[in-house]
Amino acid sequence: RKPLLWAAEHGHKIIVKQLLKKSEVDPDLKDGNGCTPLSWAPKNGDEAIFNLLLEIGRVDVDCKPTNWTCKGITPLMLAAAGGHQATVHKLIMTGKADIESRTNGNFLLGRTILSDAASLEAAEGGHDGVIKLLLGKGADPNSKDKGGLTPLFWAARNGHDATVKMLLA
Repeated sequence: RKPLLWAAEHGHKIIVKQLLKKSEVDPDLKDGNGCTPLSWAPKNGDEAIFNLLLEIGRVDVDCKPTNWTCKGITPLMLAAAGGHQATVHKLIMTGKADIESRTNGNFLLGRTILSDAASLEAAEGGHDGVIKLLLGKGADPNSKDKGGLTPLFWAARNGHDATVKMLLA
């Protein structure tokens, strides 16, 4: 593993900051699953490292891992699924993160970011602010995954009452 990937994955802000000062360090370097340092920061909820990576302006905010099980899961999807509202907002505000991006691997059935947020940790953790933010920024509440299922289905299936209300509003 490369130092930047390891430091980002394990939350070592000072090391990430030092490494990013070197122009020869590639901030979009991918690990064996195709994840970049920017993928790891939202996944782990590390807003400080996420901010460092975003501030340098040399990262692909819509990078898509290539591993067969998680193909297409972007940093925005990871942040939304984790309920990290500030990170979701910052990614959307770059204008480069695709709010309607879909997974294309076997694991999540071609779900959109909103479907993931409605069914996974964002709703389970009570982070309704992420759902509200995604809807407010234009995420399609009627989008369907490969199985024809909508965010409303996933929220209802998992018993997320507040999310169901937002999706029906």
